[in-house]
Amino acid sequence: MAETDLMSRPALFGIALPSPSEAAVVEAAPPSCRFVFRGDAGAFGPSYGPSLPTTPNRATQSGSRAALWLGPDEWLLIASSGERDAVC
Repeated sequence: MAETDLMSRPALFGIALPSPSEAAVVEAAPPSCRFVFRGDAGAFGPSYGPSLPTTPNRATQSGSRAALWLGPDEWLLIASSGERDAVC
């Protein structure tokens, strides 16, 4: 029987990290509102902006609005906080 060499590796093994001179910047996102739409993608009207993605783990964006695929009949809709009433 062949032996298998099991060794533990750090969580970031094989990932190239930026050098200190190429530091990444993390900034707060602007305020937004979030909605969950559950239903038939065909019943979702085009007035929201981006169409609903129908491929797993995908997102679409149009202007400040985005739609993220969560499951076969579920999407996360994100818009700027000033558009909350318009989206509702």
